[in-house]
Amino acid sequence: MGFSMHQPRSKKLAYIIIILSLLFLTPYFILNRYNMPMADDFYFSLQAIEHGFWGNQINMYKILSGRFIATIWLSFNPVVWRKLELFPLYSFVNMVLFFIALGFFVRRVFEFFEIKKYWLPASLMTAVAIVAHLPSTAQAFYWMTGYTNYMMSNTAMLIIAGLYLSGLKAGRFHWGPILAMAVLSFYVTGSNETSMFQLCVFYLVMVVYCFFKKRPWFLPHLVLLLVSGVGGLIVYLAPGNDERSAMLNPQNPIYAAYKSVFGSTLEHTVQFINLPLIFLVLLAIYVVIRWDLKNFDKLARLNSKKLWLIYVLTLAVGYFPSQISMGGNPRLRVDNMFYMFYVFFMVFMGVHYAVKNKQKFQTFFNKYSFLNLRSIVALFFLMSFLWDNSIYAWRDMAKYGPEYGQVWQQRLEVLENSQGKEVVFTSLQHIPRTILFNGVRENPSENKYMAKYFGVESIRITPGPENKAIY
Repeated sequence: MGFSMHQPRSKKLAYIIIILSLLFLTPYFILNRYNMPMADDFYFSLQAIEHGFWGNQINMYKILSGRFIATIWLSFNPVVWRKLELFPLYSFVNMVLFFIALGFFVRRVFEFFEIKKYWLPASLMTAVAIVAHLPSTAQAFYWMTGYTNYMMSNTAMLIIAGLYLSGLKAGRFHWGPILAMAVLSFYVTGSNETSMFQLCVFYLVMVVYCFFKKRPWFLPHLVLLLVSGVGGLIVYLAPGNDERSAMLNPQNPIYAAYKSVFGSTLEHTVQFINLPLIFLVLLAIYVVIRWDLKNFDKLARLNSKKLWLIYVLTLAVGYFPSQISMGGNPRLRVDNMFYMFYVFFMVFMGVHYAVKNKQKFQTFFNKYSFLNLRSIVALFFLMSFLWDNSIYAWRDMAKYGPEYGQVWQQRLEVLENSQGKEVVFTSLQHIPRTILFNGVRENPSENKYMAKYFGVESIRITPGPENKAIY
């Protein structure tokens, strides 16, 4: 027998899940303490210092990118203010906002299916599953240029999705939430081309669907499409896009890009498979089957093949911008966004197949009785804590992170006393890969913006692991 939602043991287990989830996430929060600017952070901050906040919006639009929202954040940060002691707080806030948005979305999912309890432990377990196998935690949470362009748009997308589900549940979209979704959609389109393209295609499909099916939601979707379209047009028309595209060569012809995106979709679908997620899906299936949650039965009516088609097209649309501009797969910071969608979709499909094949799953759990609520939760957390990202995070929190922070404090002291001189640092021997995306390089030309920021002639490091660190 499974646990009823009203049994005390379920409530006790919920508290255990919350505690274990927070424990899992603890090193990621603590590691913000040792976070420092890296790679492009210095370039974008120097542009803001040189041109001023408003001047830099025009400057970046002309010379590099139409990502007007990302430019705002990269023009307004502790590096620009020369308050590096505040830099860890900036990444910490980004992380907190993401998890709050994730909780908001999961709670709206629960409300959609009329489940009043346990949205918090479910949100935290989802967060654990995402972080455990995230392609690059450094690019998601700690590298400022990365999270302002990508992860913060993910945060906005989660809120949009939550508001959208509330509208679907109510059977109508009120203008207050529509306004909030419009603002957030404009934010997303100005953050990165991948999210922009996916969001605009989604709204376009819904507008066409509502128009031909004569649904009452046509006008709200049209408003959202127009707002997103305006944001996308601003990004697309930026003169700086040509400059950036030239740096990202080789480019793919359109026909080749369309062909490549499906290969990328298949490749990443396989790469994203991991044990923590498998146990999260199994837990969702168990709960729906054993607790006999009738509100999920409506999912059985959905066509499985169409759902997989939506999945493939969603990823294909997302991979298209990188294929057309770079001629290959996107960077890990983009994969971070796709992996989050992958987690949601796989849990959804697990529940879909469960309600569609209830008797088969009942037989499965009866046969393998050791797979109960507590054992699946235990296996989920065991695998999550033993997964690579978690092992690196705990190691970095205990040793490599503090070492990195101490080294950077020493480097800052050297830089302060080396104005106009060449500076040579000893390479880090231990790389805190959880937070370090790109270290200082042996070639001084790769560190020129860092050198300019600190007012020294050049910066380089001695040969060592730091030169090759890209996480």
